[in-house]
Amino acid sequence: SYELVVTDRLHGMIFAYLTKTPAIVFQNNNWKIKSSYDTWLKKADFIEVVESDLSSEEFQMTVEKVLTAQTRYLNISQKFTSLELRLKEIAKDGKK
Repeated sequence: SYELVVTDRLHGMIFAYLTKTPAIVFQNNNWKIKSSYDTWLKKADFIEVVESDLSSEEFQMTVEKVLTAQTRYLNISQKFTSLELRLKEIAKDGKK
């Protein structure tokens, strides 16, 4: 029900994406956020990863950017089709 998420946690970014909530995600002290964003979410323009030393003006511009983003959600489920098929195959083999 929130209009905007501001977080420095990977799970916060993922939940924002899943709930289709615009988000500003601050880099933290590990690689997980940037790597996950670059791999899965960089085309979702309602999620923006930023450095922690953002000025107040830059922060406000980023808020406006994510709140006015045109893309609200990208369906990435097709990227998991081969994994789904393989897991079903493994499960079927395990029942024999």
